[in-house]
Amino acid sequence: MVSSDRRISSAQSLDQLREYYISTKESGIPNEASSFVSRKLIHNRAIPVESLVPEFATVQYGESEDPIKIPSPKNKKLDDTFGEYARTYYPRKGFVCEVADCDIVGANATALHNGTRPLLETSANRISCTWIGSHYGILSHAIQSHVGLRPKSHKNRLFPMVCPDPSYFHWVIEYLPKLRWYEQYCDRAGNDPPILIEQSPRSFVIDSIEHLGISTDQWIEWDGEASTVETLLIPNHRQHRFNKHDRPYTDYDPSKKSLTWLRDRAISNVSSETVKSPPTRIYISRQNADRGRRITNHDEVVSLLKSVGFEEVVLEQLRFDQQVKLFSEAEMVVGAHGAGLSNIVFSQDTAVLELFPETVVRPHFYCLAHILDLRYDSLVTEAIGNNLVVDSERLEDAVKRLQ
Repeated sequence: MVSSDRRISSAQSLDQLREYYISTKESGIPNEASSFVSRKLIHNRAIPVESLVPEFATVQYGESEDPIKIPSPKNKKLDDTFGEYARTYYPRKGFVCEVADCDIVGANATALHNGTRPLLETSANRISCTWIGSHYGILSHAIQSHVGLRPKSHKNRLFPMVCPDPSYFHWVIEYLPKLRWYEQYCDRAGNDPPILIEQSPRSFVIDSIEHLGISTDQWIEWDGEASTVETLLIPNHRQHRFNKHDRPYTDYDPSKKSLTWLRDRAISNVSSETVKSPPTRIYISRQNADRGRRITNHDEVVSLLKSVGFEEVVLEQLRFDQQVKLFSEAEMVVGAHGAGLSNIVFSQDTAVLELFPETVVRPHFYCLAHILDLRYDSLVTEAIGNNLVVDSERLEDAVKRLQ
């Protein structure tokens, strides 16, 4: 038992942690930049995905997948902007690792093995403050663990699914497919460890996991209190982000099998009472979006699309199961680049027309559509800020190309 007088103040923690890690050969860290030092220390002490499987018991290992080939965009603007991402990707096998003696700490329940080494698969393989919370808090916890001060709170087994990203896209595309491995783990282990989700979860988090068959007694909310977990069950995290600073080395890691599992499970769980006859041509409205990408000539665009059979939908007004049904039965989807297009993961034999303001051209849904064998086209428009000024004639031509 460590006496309370050995507790280290926050100010002392960083200094002692820096000295400790420098003494363990982390000597290339400049002392003059505290935030840089903190990030570097965390990075150098972290356990990356490449080390998880060799170091810890792997209780489930997914099947091999065929390579995924993303073709070069036909749209010159897209090709100029993200053509370097058009390549062949080789999905890593899926897994669940049993990692004993972990602490979970911070706003987003970052895991540290033995209380000292961050496990990057629990922070979406990112170490910015957005994903792991305070660098300082992580480092303070690590140095206190190093001298024997561990959390008083203890938990038995947990399957972490705390998504620190505010976007619906990352939750649906990166986190929900992990339930595939959760199910396989439960079948093999013969027990259902609690799934850990975010504190005060967003409505779509609860709606989606319950729709996929996770009952309320199978998940718990993160309470923010640092805890030691006897066994943490860590699934691999498949990143759907692109390294714009070093594109040849982007860590995009898609899995067609996991995405089709998500689509098939979500569709099969749609109740017969859910929106009996949704429209088959849908236009996703972003007029209420906090992050912009609205249509400046909205009325003109909606009028044109309605004339060729489209219906405007506001996805924020629909339940998760309603969105699944809507996209699974859609013949054609038109929408500005944004989280609403994440729902094309539930589409089948659907044509997708993505609208980009010239200031925001990104590859997420271009790649997703090709992985899922959906027909795809795009239209890059003039922009006011990050909002779109859509040329009606070009829009009409783009719709005709996809018919």
